[in-house]
Amino acid sequence: PSYELYLGDGSVLKSRRVVCALGPMFQTGEVFWETSLRRELGDNFPSDRLLHAQEIVPWISEKTWNTTTPMRLLVVGGGITSAQLALFASSSRASWCSSVTLVQRSAMLERQFDIESKWMGPGRGKFLDDFYKLNMTSRAYALKEARKGGSIPPEIAVQLRAGRNGLILREEANVSSVHWNKNHFVVKLDDGSPT
Repeated sequence: PSYELYLGDGSVLKSRRVVCALGPMFQTGEVFWETSLRRELGDNFPSDRLLHAQEIVPWISEKTWNTTTPMRLLVVGGGITSAQLALFASSSRASWCSSVTLVQRSAMLERQFDIESKWMGPGRGKFLDDFYKLNMTSRAYALKEARKGGSIPPEIAVQLRAGRNGLILREEANVSSVHWNKNHFVVKLDDGSPT
């Protein structure tokens, strides 16, 4: 069987396989505290202050602030994307940015690839045969276990831990609450400490 995907410009893509890359937790969209803040603040939600991965590089590159109080940048995530964004922001820090903090839910998982070599190595044929015999729920669980969340290559982990350019790394910390206080976010971690 083949699938047809109709694009907005009227063209059609045909494929025998379709991959839905929804992330390891099969979730998209906002985190709980973002949804809560949007509800609480309504039209006053500071959308220019809360950025997602695809928005941050252009924002850092283009943003100029005429402010006497430099802002702090908080990056929340535990994988390669968040690590690269934090390093990029700290290395290209402009006058508007006083510090960059990277908060990761778990201890940093250092490995070259997001999955173990048994998924890619010489014995993968038998391994994948067994995987495809599983039902969909078991496959989803196996994939989640294989990936274990975000991973960071060792050479990037070294840069993060070095704390160059004032980069602050907080491992094994969860965001427990976020509030908007007139012109800035107040973020607390699960240990009660502010960021």
